[in-house]
Amino acid sequence: MKHLARKLLPLAALLALAIPARATDGIWYNTTTTGTFNWSDAANWYQNAVPNGVDDTALFAYGGTGTQTINVGTVTLGGIRITNGIPFFAAGGTITFQSSTGTATIENTVNGTSFNTSLVFNSATTVDTGYLDSLIFQTSMTGSGVITKVGLGTLDIGNYSSTNYSGTMVINQGGVWLTPNGTSFVNATVTVNNGGTLTDGSSYHQNSINGLTVNEGGIVNLGNTTINGTFDITGGTVKGSAGYGLYAGTATTINVHADSVQSVFSAEIDTTSALTFNVERGTTTGSDLNFSSAFKAASTTGITKTGAGIMQWSATSTTAYTGTTTVKNGTLQVTGLIASTGATKIIADTGVNAVLTGTGDGSTTGKINGATTIGGGLGTSIVDAGSTGDGSTTIGTMVFATTLAFGTNSTLRFELNSTTKTIDLLKVTGAASLGSGLALLSGSDLGNSALTLGTKFTLLSAASVSGTFQGLAEGSTFTLGSNLFQISYLNNAVTLTAVAVPEPSTWVLLGLGSLAVARVARRKAGGLAASV
Repeated sequence: MKHLARKLLPLAALLALAIPARATDGIWYNTTTTGTFNWSDAANWYQNAVPNGVDDTALFAYGGTGTQTINVGTVTLGGIRITNGIPFFAAGGTITFQSSTGTATIENTVNGTSFNTSLVFNSATTVDTGYLDSLIFQTSMTGSGVITKVGLGTLDIGNYSSTNYSGTMVINQGGVWLTPNGTSFVNATVTVNNGGTLTDGSSYHQNSINGLTVNEGGIVNLGNTTINGTFDITGGTVKGSAGYGLYAGTATTINVHADSVQSVFSAEIDTTSALTFNVERGTTTGSDLNFSSAFKAASTTGITKTGAGIMQWSATSTTAYTGTTTVKNGTLQVTGLIASTGATKIIADTGVNAVLTGTGDGSTTGKINGATTIGGGLGTSIVDAGSTGDGSTTIGTMVFATTLAFGTNSTLRFELNSTTKTIDLLKVTGAASLGSGLALLSGSDLGNSALTLGTKFTLLSAASVSGTFQGLAEGSTFTLGSNLFQISYLNNAVTLTAVAVPEPSTWVLLGLGSLAVARVARRKAGGLAASV
C-alpha cells in the first residue's frame, strides 16, 4: 500500500500542473450603507474569495444603498459586474482588464458608478452601461485592447486628465461623453456605429482623437475637437456640441465613403487649415454628403471637393469663410450660400467631370459670393443650375454675386422645358466671360412641345457679357428637342429664341428630346441646322 501511495503522489503532482487553476468569482458582500473599504480585505468578499487575477470576475450585487468608496490597490480582472449599490473606486489604484479568452467585461446597471482608479486594457473589453445608466471613467486609461461600448446608458470619460490608451473604442450603443478639459483619445481611434453617439463636452480645444470613423446611423457631436489621423464618414452624422465643432488636427481630408444613406456634416468649423472632402458616389437618392457647417472667425483657408460623389452645400451662415472653394471631381450642389469672398473654382482633374450645380431663391440659397471660374483643368468642368447631380434634372436658378468666367474644357449645361416654357438661369451680378469660343453649350428639353415662334428664354444675365460659346456665334441656330433656337449675346444676356420647327427628318437625326450641343454654326447661305 505504501508502495502504491509513493507511485500516486508524483501522478497527482503532474495532474495539478496540467489542470489550470479555476478563475475566482468574487462577490462583494459588504452591505454597509456607506464607508471606505479595501478591496484586499477578504472579509468584504463572500467566502473570502478576493478576485485578483487573469479571468477573475468581481460581482457587486449585495452592496449598501449608499456610496461605498473602495481602495482597490493593484488588481487584475477578467470582468466586473455592478448591479447593486453605488461603488466608487478610489484614486491611487489600478485595475487591469485581461482575459485569456480574449474579451474582458465591464457591466454596470447602477447609475453613477465611478472609477477613479487607473484603468489598463490589456485585452479587448466590452463595456455595458445597461439601460440609461451612467458609468464614469474618471482618470487615466492605458493599454491597447479594443473597447466596445454597448448598452443604452452613458460612459463618461476623462476629467482634467490625459490618457495613453492607444487602442480603438467602438461605440455600438448608447453614448460616450468626453468630459471637458480631458485629452481623452489623443492616442486612440474611435468608431461610432448605428445606435452609438460620441459627444465632446469640451469647448476649449482640450479633447483630441487620433482617428475617427462614423458609420451609418452613428452620431458624433464635436466640441472644438482636434482630429488627427484619418477622418471617415459612411452614412453617419457629424454635428457640433453647444455651438462648437471641428477645431484642428492633421486629419485635413474628410473621407465620405459610398453608402445608401446620406452622410451629414454640420459641425462648426474653427480651423485655419485647408480642408478636403473626398466624397465617393453611393446609391443615395440625391447627395452623398449634406454640408451645412458654419464657420468661426478664424476660418479655414479653403475647401476642396474631390471624389465622384455629390456634396450638397446647404450652409447659409458662412460669412466668416473667406477661403477658396475648389471642385476637382464629382458634383458640388449649392442649395445654400457660399458666402466667401474667396474664389470658387471648378477645375476638373484628368479624365473626370467636375460639376457645379444648385438652385435657390437667389438671396441666401443657390448663391456664390466670390468670383467663379469654370474650366482650366484637364477634365471637363461643368456648370448646370438645374441638375441635382444624381441623374435627376429640374429647372433651377443660380446667382453669382461677383463674376463668372469660362475657360478651357468648360461647359454650360442647361435644362429647358418647352411644355412649361421655363429654363435654367445663371444670374451674374458682375461680368460674365464666355471666352473666345472655349466653352461648350449643352442642353436638354424636359418637355415635348413645339414653341410659338418668337418665344424667348434668358439663359444667362449679367452686368456685361463677353465672348461666345464654341461654334455658336451671334445669331447662330441649333436644334433642341422639337424646336430650333437662335442664340444671342446682346443686351448683357445670353438668350435663346424659338425661330422655327425643324423638319421631321431633323428630329430623327438629332433625337426628339435629347441633348443638343452646338458645335458648328448654321451656315447662313445654305440654311443648314447646326451639327451636334
